[in-house]
Amino acid sequence: MILINLLLITTILVFIIDLSGFTQSVQTFLKKWLKTNKDIVIKPFMCSLCMTFWTGIIYALIMHSLTIPIFAYITLLSFMTPVIRDILKLIQDFIIAVINAIYNIFNL
Repeated sequence: MILINLLLITTILVFIIDLSGFTQSVQTFLKKWLKTNKDIVIKPFMCSLCMTFWTGIIYALIMHSLTIPIFAYITLLSFMTPVIRDILKLIQDFIIAVINAIYNIFNL
């Protein structure tokens, strides 16, 4: 079960950090608040790879499941965050294409 939970955590983090625009909003807020034009990068919070790694480690520790195979799985998930991002975008594009095809069928 921990393997599925870690995969779901990774997917959630990739969505929030890479796809939702949340980190860009935080950056914009911090730039205005600190009155600067420089990009403010707060690792690991703006890096899906870093957040997946550290969140996975913390989760495995809390669940008393941190073993070498689990650690290797966490590092693999961290490494695969760009692929997971692309898979999420592919799913979105596929669903949009299906909706457009259905719309075109009924909108003759």
